[in-house]
Amino acid sequence: MTAHTKRKLYLTLMTAIFCICLGGGQVLAQDATGTGSKDRVAKRYAGTTTKSAPAGSAQTGADGKIQKIPLPDFVKEGSGAQEKDLPTLRPTKDGQAYDMGTSVQRSLDANPQMQSARSSASGAEESRRQALANFGPVGTVSYGYTRAEGQAISSYAPHPQNPYWLNTYELKLAVTQPLFTGFKLLSTYQKASLAKDQAEANIKYSELTLVKSVQKAFLALLQARSNVQSNKDSVARLESQYKVAQAYYDVGLKPRLDVLQAESDLATAEQNLLKAQNNVPCPDRPAQFPAEPAPGPGYQFRG
Repeated sequence: MTAHTKRKLYLTLMTAIFCICLGGGQVLAQDATGTGSKDRVAKRYAGTTTKSAPAGSAQTGADGKIQKIPLPDFVKEGSGAQEKDLPTLRPTKDGQAYDMGTSVQRSLDANPQMQSARSSASGAEESRRQALANFGPVGTVSYGYTRAEGQAISSYAPHPQNPYWLNTYELKLAVTQPLFTGFKLLSTYQKASLAKDQAEANIKYSELTLVKSVQKAFLALLQARSNVQSNKDSVARLESQYKVAQAYYDVGLKPRLDVLQAESDLATAEQNLLKAQNNVPCPDRPAQFPAEPAPGPGYQFRG
């Protein structure tokens, strides 16, 4: 082994020892830093640990302090308004719960538009029957009485004090049968028959329109209630996030910007919850739906 080779091995060994010492120093520094952070966090929450937790309460330590963090004022004001001013659906007198089928049947039975359509169909049927009756004979009966003023012509022998007068009585019976009226009766009957068909078609149209409106209102109510529940869950989740961000800020692990962002998200969720609650239909504030076109005189039903 030459002197040059010995020198090369010596330099390699010294370099390896230096690298090992440097890595060990970094590991010790990291351990010291981690221990210091743990000590600082433990010291921060040292005063919050309770000696004896009450029965049924599992929120101690960090969780207990997070739960004790007060919420912003707008959350408290919003919760009070939600409990006091929100409209509620009043139950019916008979206490019956309505589902989709029951709501549709109730609307078909009690809706004024359906009652009007049924009455129009009944009137159109009577008009058709009247036009059909005009094809048959028409009879008229009249009765008349004429009293002749004057002297008595004769009297009964047993009762001469009761004379009778010369009176006139008439009873007339007239029967008229139209033979040919220039197709007037036929056209009148056909027009009445078409009016009856139109009235029946209007009943079907009104029924379909009403069922569509009831189904839309029922689904809109379910959607509005689901939106309210979803927004309530979002508010509860963001309240928890706000408390956690505030707790991290208190121990110096998060900047103030994160707390403000969490508070902004919570305020947005509260606003969305109020909007969802205002969109829930109630008897005092019915839901707004586009009005369906009512069948007019020129309506034509197409199957």
